[in-house]
Amino acid sequence: MQLPFNKKDVFALIVIGLFCLYLFREIVLSGHLLIGDDFVTFYLGIKKFLYDEVHLHHEIPYWNPYIFGGMPFWAHFESTIFYPLGFLFYLLSPEKAYGYTMFLHFCLAGLFMYLLVRSLGVSELGGVVASAVFTCNGFLMAILFLGHMSPVESYIWLPLVIYFANRAVHAHGIWRDAIIAGALWGIQILAGAPQDAFYTFLAATLFLLCMFKGRNAIQTSAKRLLGIALTVFVVGTCFSAIQILPALELVNESVRAALDSYEWATLASYPLQGAITALLPHFFGNYADGSVWISNTPWSLPQQNLYTGILTLVLLGFVSVQEKVEKRVIIFGGLLAIVSLILAFGHNTPIYKIVYLLPGFDRFRAPSKIMVLWVFSMSLLAGIGMDGLLSYMKKGFKRRLYPLLLSVFCLVVLVIAFHFAPSAVLKVFSPFVLADAIPEKLADAAGIILTETQRLALVLALILLLLLLLRRNFLSHRITTALLCALLLMDLAYVHRGAVRHDDSLYERIAKIRKDLRVSFSGDKSLYRVGAFTHPLGANLEMVLGYQTVGGFTALFPSRYYNYIDKYADYQLPRGWVSFFYGVSRVPVLMDLLNVKYEISYADKSIGLRSTCLPRAFIVPEGKVAPRQDILNLLTSSDFDPRKTVLFEKEENTPSPGALTRKPSLPDSDTVEIKTFRPDRMVLNTSSQKPGYLFLSEIHYPGWNAYIDDQRANILRGNYLFRVIPIPEGRHHILLHFDPLSIKLGMSISALAALVILGSLIHFSRRKRV
Repeated sequence: MQLPFNKKDVFALIVIGLFCLYLFREIVLSGHLLIGDDFVTFYLGIKKFLYDEVHLHHEIPYWNPYIFGGMPFWAHFESTIFYPLGFLFYLLSPEKAYGYTMFLHFCLAGLFMYLLVRSLGVSELGGVVASAVFTCNGFLMAILFLGHMSPVESYIWLPLVIYFANRAVHAHGIWRDAIIAGALWGIQILAGAPQDAFYTFLAATLFLLCMFKGRNAIQTSAKRLLGIALTVFVVGTCFSAIQILPALELVNESVRAALDSYEWATLASYPLQGAITALLPHFFGNYADGSVWISNTPWSLPQQNLYTGILTLVLLGFVSVQEKVEKRVIIFGGLLAIVSLILAFGHNTPIYKIVYLLPGFDRFRAPSKIMVLWVFSMSLLAGIGMDGLLSYMKKGFKRRLYPLLLSVFCLVVLVIAFHFAPSAVLKVFSPFVLADAIPEKLADAAGIILTETQRLALVLALILLLLLLLRRNFLSHRITTALLCALLLMDLAYVHRGAVRHDDSLYERIAKIRKDLRVSFSGDKSLYRVGAFTHPLGANLEMVLGYQTVGGFTALFPSRYYNYIDKYADYQLPRGWVSFFYGVSRVPVLMDLLNVKYEISYADKSIGLRSTCLPRAFIVPEGKVAPRQDILNLLTSSDFDPRKTVLFEKEENTPSPGALTRKPSLPDSDTVEIKTFRPDRMVLNTSSQKPGYLFLSEIHYPGWNAYIDDQRANILRGNYLFRVIPIPEGRHHILLHFDPLSIKLGMSISALAALVILGSLIHFSRRKRV
């Protein structure tokens, strides 16, 4: 299916590009630095670590030693190491790369949506409408405001995957376009938001089902569509195996592996009352200016809303089967909108209890995130509806204006009534007022709702006015459609003002903190960790500053670390904990074992030395075996001395009993010298008069290998969390290297998949020329 571009297409894309430029004008034109809560508190540290490793050491690390005492780096989905459009993070500092990367993705979102709707038979004007809605809507602008970088990067690939799936459906042979669709889906997975990639595959599957031709050649059609779906799945997963396999290993080791209940999966379900945001996006307050009047509604309201523009809703009334748009495409858009909206409500409807039983839905939380499919389907239907409106214009329509006229009349009456009786606002909208409303802010809520209602009435009245002027031939079709598009762009830009925010001073404050800490720590060249008390810039701040810490912020980290810190926090950590700041506890030995040498208090601008801190590596003469469930209690008992004894678990591959009863050697006779410390590599020299155990304050994790004098050695799990290596007496050279099988296997599969994709494209290209 070819899509020849003409001058109108070029002009349409220029309009979309300029719209994106307007949204990011302060970033692209003025050079300000884009911010977002999650980018600053999470992604900034990850990208700073990657940037420094590549530029200073010319390598991509597998392991991240900077947060949670050390954890896999490559394996984390949101590291986005291999995402192609994240290339700017290798070239520029993260704070600069972020804004330009987001601008690039917004432009591509418009381009990809335009390509899709044009290939489905929508006109150039309909393409502008669809692209504008897909580029600027309540879902996308909210996640940009929150700094959710990976979901934004993943978001843009949905229309392009559907585009090539559609080409495969209509092509003589399915393989070329199906392979391209699979490769693009693989790129979406590499963008670091697997939940969004899962939703994309669901949308693509529904699209293929809607394309099913059942009258003639049923078996052939079914085989063809099944072949496309399987090709997309196999090619996509194999191409992204370099990320998927290590990530699956991390997921299985993480605390998330145990969080598989229905209650957990439906956390952040979209409230039914949130449906009002399709008309009044800031009904619950504006996240950009802080005028929010509800609480305790995690991750859904008001950060997410269903708003896609007032014109979009009007255009739904003009969606009809056109000569160039297949009926099945309209059915697809309608079904996807309905299904995604119902699923976004999660546990608020009984349907999700059935959906939860389906593969995949039990592995992801926050059903409200499926709103990505809602805004996509609304964008598609808006483009088709615009063409329907153009068709009715030429036919001299009349009846379809009546619902719009009635709506405007009712809204005007409502606004006038509210003017004379402001107290009636909350009464009228009481079905949409959540129980989570903040009582002292209800007066402000009434004002916000009134303003939103006035805006709705105004926009609807302007749309009606333009259509009536056209009806009376006061305006031409071209001017009317241009004004309608302009009104849509202004509506979307106005509603989402403030979503693209910048604050150069924030990064300057980080640089100031880094400078001060360098002065404070300049005299200490040893290897240590710090414990940092709460700071507004998040628990990953130390990673940005370049200091290893026991805290951190990420959704995926080893479950044993959770249990360890939960013990330190006296079992006060919430279920599903993702962020940890250092704090003083009655069991300091757990921080001693983690090599926490300094306590940082940003509020007091003070740094305290922990005198009980243990070295990063030392030799322990004796080992004991205990049940796993008893280890943490034994570690924190008053008679436990971590310098004399290391605790092993009965369930682990522990040494033989005889090897655990060695006579302790004199403490001063054992020495450990760390010669090299890199994220994936550690070199030590040891000297001891007796056999013992080399205790390393490093997290035990699959994939770490040890060598004593170039001979492979066992790495045991000691003291519940750490790496321990049995060493013989004498002097020894010890190497630890992180080289997990999951990464090597993933690299091999992805490399093979890339060769197959490239070879297939070359083959089909040559055959087409012949």
